[in-house]
Amino acid sequence: MIMESQLPKFAKEPEKYSKLRLLEALQELYLSVEMLKEGYIRNSASKFFLSWKALLSSIAVSNFNKIVEDKRKEGKEDEVKCTCE
Repeated sequence: MIMESQLPKFAKEPEKYSKLRLLEALQELYLSVEMLKEGYIRNSASKFFLSWKALLSSIAVSNFNKIVEDKRKEGKEDEVKCTCE
């Protein structure tokens, strides 16, 4: 598993961060399926949620610049606040 402290800051290395989050999502999904096969439904659901969370994080970082640009076009710059550095 990828530890949170080992992840690069997404503002400094967005591509690397996104790829690592995608890898994390796949690992968590694999564990979820294995736990489900063994009958550990609650643990499987928890791992699936972590997988989904990592996948959404990867997608958001991959599209961060587009999200910011779209918000600026809509005149909603104040909704985009990056406190990641």
